[in-house]
Amino acid sequence: MRRWLFLFMVIVVCVSGRAAHAACASPVAEAGAREWFSGDSTYKFCNGTTWIPFNISGTLTVCSNTAALDYDAGQTAYKYCNGANWIKVACGGSACCVALGTCSSTGTVDYFSGSGVLAYCEGTNWINMGPPPDPCTCNSPTPGQVCADGSVYAGLSPDGSVKMFTTPADAGLFSWVSNVDCGVSPGTCIDTAMVNCTGGYPGAAASCQTGAANTAFLAGLSNSNAPYAAAVYCDDLNAHGHQDWYLPAQDELFQLYTNRAAIGGFDTGGFPNSSYWSSSETAAISAKRYRFSDGTVQTNHKRLDSGNGTLSVRCVRKN
Repeated sequence: MRRWLFLFMVIVVCVSGRAAHAACASPVAEAGAREWFSGDSTYKFCNGTTWIPFNISGTLTVCSNTAALDYDAGQTAYKYCNGANWIKVACGGSACCVALGTCSSTGTVDYFSGSGVLAYCEGTNWINMGPPPDPCTCNSPTPGQVCADGSVYAGLSPDGSVKMFTTPADAGLFSWVSNVDCGVSPGTCIDTAMVNCTGGYPGAAASCQTGAANTAFLAGLSNSNAPYAAAVYCDDLNAHGHQDWYLPAQDELFQLYTNRAAIGGFDTGGFPNSSYWSSSETAAISAKRYRFSDGTVQTNHKRLDSGNGTLSVRCVRKN
């Protein structure tokens, strides 16, 4: 009896273990599995959670052996038969397609768990068989590169020298503070605990670079000057699949200005639209702004004279 109980437990453990590794559903399969989907007339692979369709690079000769999958040495690519034609499978020419490394075993197919992609060896490089990877994350993009999520690569943030992204358009005009006018009643304005960013570019204080920290700090304040409208807008923004947007600091705005033509969408005309708020505070009554009409960095009343108290905002995020 104990022997049979032991065997039963072994079978349960094996079945459970196999089910635990199954990552995709309909049909159930583990990461790296390939499957023909007759309803879509295409091959897909399991990336660990989802069935990903092979990327189509073109149509070749006619065929009739539906679901056949073969390596075509002449095309240096895999192809599958959809019942009418051989369909060439390739990543699409992006430099990211060969970011998986070199190889020599032509025709070999392997799953790269770290990248979540299925790839084949064309004799020199491993070629991704799925859709082209995001050009903003797989290599070193150039400013202005539109990412897979629709955001735009803006350059390196001086806060950690990491990739910084922005929206493709301005958010509109915002005041820096609310409920007070620092141009008319400076005594009502508060110099927060943020270290003041004084001087030009590059700023000496950390707050001249740390837009993410500045924004989180300002968005969390509940004093008589709150809400800090420009910062709160970026802090609340949910766009392009991300919720970690912030109001750039002075030196981060410099990167946006430097790459303004490549990024696009900036106003370079007249005041106030061509002046952009930073999250860098300079005093109780003022914060830093960047004038995109000529690249001048200036201090600006947190709110100008009544009726003219708003400047442009362009949110950013880091990766």
